[in-house]
Amino acid sequence: MWRLQHWHLEFVLNNKGEGRLSTGEHFKVLKRTWVTPFVCLIYIDVDTQIRLLMVWADMVNDAQYRHLCRLLLRAKIQQTKPSSEI
Repeated sequence: MWRLQHWHLEFVLNNKGEGRLSTGEHFKVLKRTWVTPFVCLIYIDVDTQIRLLMVWADMVNDAQYRHLCRLLLRAKIQQTKPSSEI
């Protein structure tokens, strides 16, 4: 039976929904990203390929999770506004 022993991912995200993975790849957060009190389902566009990152609330401390949620919600709001309002 196969079992995941260790998983690690680092990424940087700005308040515009743009970021960089630890591999050096740049990405943009997509509008269909979901933010809940338990998990963030982060859909990202990396070189025209859509990927899903799942961040569970217990993977980071409370302050980090709240900050991530705020950044993701801000990115979603900016994508729904017409470009003249941003």
